Amino acid sequence: MATDIAGCAKARCEMTSMFSGLGESLKGASSRFEAELNSAGKKLNEALAGSNTPKPGVWPDELFAHDEPLRVPIRELESAEQLLQRAETTIKHHAQMLNKSAASHRALGEALASTSGVCQPVMEKFIDSDRILAQLSLAASHMSEAHAKTAFADQISAPIEMLRNEFESKRLQTLLPLRRVYAEKKKLYGAKLVAIGDSSDPVRSLAIKDEASVVEAEWRDISTQIAATAEALVTAIHSGLGEYFKHYAALCSDLAENLGTALALRGDNQEDSS
Repeated sequence: MATDIAGCAKARCEMTSMFSGLGESLKGASSRFEAELNSAGKKLNEALAGSNTPKPGVWPDELFAHDEPLRVPIRELESAEQLLQRAETTIKHHAQMLNKSAASHRALGEALASTSGVCQPVMEKFIDSDRILAQLSLAASHMSEAHAKTAFADQISAPIEMLRNEFESKRLQTLLPLRRVYAEKKKLYGAKLVAIGDSSDPVRSLAIKDEASVVEAEWRDISTQIAATAEALVTAIHSGLGEYFKHYAALCSDLAENLGTALALRGDNQEDSS
């Protein structure tokens, strides 16, 4: 029991630190976008050095024109993904601890209170976590050792795993194909720009420019679709987490009530026997 409580305390500290530093960690998540933009700037400077036409094999800044509007929605999506992953990891870890502690009412109540405390930074975005903690602490504080088996751990871990699987499926079906097309259009547009710079035939250059305009229009449309899809996925994650924690709060309330009822019945039985 002491090991479980110590483990809960350690996990609480770790997760509190993790969530408090979430903003900092998100900065690292956008590093590849920063690197790409820096690379684009370097190539642009090389292309424009002493000439207004791109050198053969060097892509000018037009190639990166549609990357910038995507930075914010993609960064927000990565932030939501991390929130979902951390919530699932936390819940699953403490569901295991709850299973280990399910041999007694007191151990179950204490482990559950610790679980809620660790999840509080995420929960308070969606529910009144203080009320849940108070209910569980009150029920656990008076409970004596008594055998009690519960499926609570499975009831809290299964739904959030389903939520994460559902999100992964949506992302693979919607965002991934768009990003592949985006990369293809970007590469094709870049090739057209290089071909324009390489061509010495004015008529051919005009024809290539027309082709490039068509590709750019398609590329711009894909960029808009990616941004809208990323925003929709972020909304879906936040909505799903909100519903999940409402479910979690209801389970916590029910369990706290059941523990309290068990305590009351135990007291009545003791009075009857006396």
